[in-house]
Amino acid sequence: MSKRSFGLVSTVVDVIEKVESILDLTGIESKEKAMILIQATLGDDTYYQHREVISSLIDFLCYITKNKKALHLNEKRFIYILKSCCK
Repeated sequence: MSKRSFGLVSTVVDVIEKVESILDLTGIESKEKAMILIQATLGDDTYYQHREVISSLIDFLCYITKNKKALHLNEKRFIYILKSCCK
């Protein structure tokens, strides 16, 4: 994974964490807020170039973290496959 790709993933994870701290948002509202914050962070050109990937990444990360199945995000933002997913 290139540094640029890792930067994109790291930005998405940081924004998701910020948005999750707002307790009174629905799932759809949270994603919309995250997309707005990511656009502001990355700038319009980068955001529109990667918008579909960002949207899918948000959905994927939310699914994984809520269902606690296959992945764990540690403090350094690296993704590890847990042994329990392979049983």
